[in-house]
Amino acid sequence: NIAGCSLLSDPVIRDVRFLQELDLSFLPFLTDRAVSRACKSCENIKILRVCDCCSLEHPMIEGDLIEFVDIQRCKLVCDAAVTHLAAKCTRLKTLVLFSCDSLENFELSSSSLCDLNASCCRRLTDHAVQFLLTYCTSLHRLMVCHCDSLQSPNLDLVDSSKLSELLCHYCLHLKDGFVDAVRQRCPELVKLGLVGCVSLDSPFCGPPAQHKSSRGGKVGLNCLDLSKMPNLKDQVLTQATASEPLQDLQVMCCSSIFQADIRSKTLVTINLSFCDSAQDTLVNQLCAGCPNL
Repeated sequence: NIAGCSLLSDPVIRDVRFLQELDLSFLPFLTDRAVSRACKSCENIKILRVCDCCSLEHPMIEGDLIEFVDIQRCKLVCDAAVTHLAAKCTRLKTLVLFSCDSLENFELSSSSLCDLNASCCRRLTDHAVQFLLTYCTSLHRLMVCHCDSLQSPNLDLVDSSKLSELLCHYCLHLKDGFVDAVRQRCPELVKLGLVGCVSLDSPFCGPPAQHKSSRGGKVGLNCLDLSKMPNLKDQVLTQATASEPLQDLQVMCCSSIFQADIRSKTLVTINLSFCDSAQDTLVNQLCAGCPNL
């Protein structure tokens, strides 16, 4: 770990045969060449961190044993670097791209990747999300919060997705159609976060997924967060609780909720705090319609 040694720029890290974890974070002058050389020379590296390295643009990150890569807040890292990383790190399981401002349209294809955080990549396109959901066939968890350019990635080519958790908080332009497509194409999905997605108006109006999940039991969401959505309507809550086996429902600060008819045999927890238009009938119906609350 040589993180924060801020005068380093081109350290020669090579032939350290037992090295498995390397942290080069917070080195403002670190060069692409230094990172590329370390990856090629130290063949046993499994964990690589290069966070907040503002000079990195196209590091050639590759390695047969690399499982974890964190390049968050590397503002200049380009699409080609991420595409190369995914292709050359064949055992990659976790990738952190948080707040990499230059990323926009990378094509991420990995059969091993399980966990991806691309939140605050504000230029991230629909195509990039469409591509990774199609070709990252082992992906279980995806975070794309605060991605302002996302609207409605086309998921028509997504098949047999293993995605179980999707967080899209504060994607201000996200469309209802994407939510319905995720429900149809991702049968393993159990947790969906849509906090602050203010453009959503009528998600969950389409039919739920009809295929079976490999988990067994009833297909559908267990945890849903629809908080801070000012246009959310009563019928959305009614439809969601009727069509999904929800156990945890968060609906905080939704001023358009009045008297939703919420009925669910699976619901255990619900948070309706600061829904300042809620009526007595909503609470009465909720207590009567949710016996396991």
